[in-house]
Amino acid sequence: MLDGVPSFLRDLYKNSFRIADEAFYAGRVAATTKSRQTHWRRWRSYVKALGVDPLLQGTTFKERVRSLSGFAGVVRAGFFNRDRRQVRATTVSSALTAVGKACALDHGIDPTKCENSEKFLPRLQQMLDGMAKADPPTTKELPVEADVPEFLVQA
Repeated sequence: MLDGVPSFLRDLYKNSFRIADEAFYAGRVAATTKSRQTHWRRWRSYVKALGVDPLLQGTTFKERVRSLSGFAGVVRAGFFNRDRRQVRATTVSSALTAVGKACALDHGIDPTKCENSEKFLPRLQQMLDGMAKADPPTTKELPVEADVPEFLVQA
């Protein structure tokens, strides 16, 4: 990229790219990055057998939605979990978001979202809503008071 830049300006451009890259990596949380990479790796292996480009370039809308919803189904079924237990809709949503973000970082377009919106494609959103309805209710746990662990240590 710097081939056409005059030699006396190369350091300026190299430094500007370095500064931008440092800021980019500083804006990422390690756990989120690891989760995104895991979902992306799983997505790539899922679509490989379908013969679909992982970045969903050159795919029809139907192919894109069907590939994403199929992947969501595999994630929901717990196929990628060690214990193979069904996961909640929020986990499926996170997996789809990770795939969309990876595509967006690569070519600027998130194929999981409506154009110029942060909302999932209607078919994907309806699927996620159906999964959420089927999820068991969240059980709220009361916090343990600070004196309880101290009492247990003293016992």
